[in-house]
Amino acid sequence: MDDNKVTFGLKNIHYAVITGKDGQGNPTYGTPKPYPGAVSLSPDAEGDQNVFYADDIAYYVVDSNNGYSGDFEAADVPDDFKVDVLGYIRDSNGMLVEVADAQKKSFALMGEISGDTKQRKFIYYNVNSGRPTGDLNTKNDSTEPDTKTVALTMTPIEISGKQVVKGKIELNDSNQDKFDNFYSEVLLPDFTTVPVTGISLNKNATSIAVGADEILVATITPENTTDKQATWLSSNTTKVTVDSAGKITGIAEGTATVVATAHGDTSKIATCTVTVTAP
Repeated sequence: MDDNKVTFGLKNIHYAVITGKDGQGNPTYGTPKPYPGAVSLSPDAEGDQNVFYADDIAYYVVDSNNGYSGDFEAADVPDDFKVDVLGYIRDSNGMLVEVADAQKKSFALMGEISGDTKQRKFIYYNVNSGRPTGDLNTKNDSTEPDTKTVALTMTPIEISGKQVVKGKIELNDSNQDKFDNFYSEVLLPDFTTVPVTGISLNKNATSIAVGADEILVATITPENTTDKQATWLSSNTTKVTVDSAGKITGIAEGTATVVATAHGDTSKIATCTVTVTAP
C-alpha cells in the first residue's frame, strides 16, 4: 500500500481518562468519549538536542523527547470533558460549576486525519489540559461562530517498560479489527516481536544488458513482521552490482547470483540468477 503524500482534515477527536494502572504497571483508561467540533490541533515538540563535540566533529548527538505541547481548538468544550478532565461539578441546580481547587485528570487524546491514499488514526497516551479560553462576541450582520481553545501538554508515559508518547495506525491486511474499533477502547502498543518466516523475490532469474538497471523486489513474510528490511549481495560484483534498494546493474557480460537476506533472520534468503548480455 502506498504512503500518503499529503494529509488533511482533523476529525473524530475522542478522549479517555486515565483511571489507574493494571497489574503490569501499564495505564488503564475509561471508555473513549467524543470531543466534537475539532478545528485544529497544533502540537509542538518539546525537548532539546544535545551535541557532544570531540575529535573536531559532532562526536555524539542525543535528543531529549519530552513529548509535545500546543493548542486544541474546537467549536466548544463538551460538558463531559469539563467534568471528567477539568474537575467541574454539576450541582443540584443543574449548573456546571468551575471550582478553583479542582483536581484535573490526565487522559488519552485520539483522533484521525485523512490523506490522499489512506486514513491515519492517532493517539497521545498521556495528555493534560489547561482551562478553556475563547471570546464571547455579540451577533453582528454576519454570524461568526466562537471557538474555544485548550492548551494541551502531551508527555511520555510508561507502557510495557517503554516511555511512550503517541501512536498512529493505518489500515493494513492484518489490523482491520483494531482499526475499525479504534474508538471502542484505548489501543495500547504491542511490543511483541513478530519473527520473519520467509523471504522471496519477484524473480528467480533475469537478464539485463551491460549498463542496464533493474529493480528486484523482496517480500518478507508475514506481512506484520517486526523487521521488514532486507540486505543485498552480489556473488560477482565484476558482473553485477546491487544496491541497498535491490537495484541491480549490469557491469560486464557473464552471470552472477544476487542474494537477498532477511535482516530479522539471516537464515532466510532468496536468490536471483542474473545474466548480463552485450549492450
